[in-house]
Amino acid sequence: MEASGCGKNVLYGLRRKWLSKFEIDIAVPYVFFRDLEILGPNSFATPESRDALFTALGAGNGDETVRLLREAADSFFARMSELVGTAVTSAPTPLPLKVARLAASPASPGIKTTSAIAARTAVVRSAKPLRTGSIKQSRPRGPGHRLKPKPPAR
Repeated sequence: MEASGCGKNVLYGLRRKWLSKFEIDIAVPYVFFRDLEILGPNSFATPESRDALFTALGAGNGDETVRLLREAADSFFARMSELVGTAVTSAPTPLPLKVARLAASPASPGIKTTSAIAARTAVVRSAKPLRTGSIKQSRPRGPGHRLKPKPPAR
């Protein structure tokens, strides 16, 4: 903002115009777009296209190199939209919830009741566990703790 000499409202207006006219978000650094244009098409290239590009570069055939790069760039955004669009429009995958427990770790021999990660991140034994529906399952347990078997149903 300071480098442009414009105020926030002016920049937001320019951003909206560039997004609608050029499909470029000026809030994203230029290097992102540069690298996307250069590296993106090559990441989607088929092995045959990569071999042809490698051969053309090795032979110093500039016309063939430019043709192959242009061909890859022309199909890149359509292929990327197809791949990313599928991921964006599909339903989320439900994953099971896992609760981390504070336990002794062989990596931290001097610390008896917390893991080395918990010790480095200032998680202490007195910290309250996250509630996940059952207090018994989420409560930190000390070394040697055994779960008691459930009594048989009568």
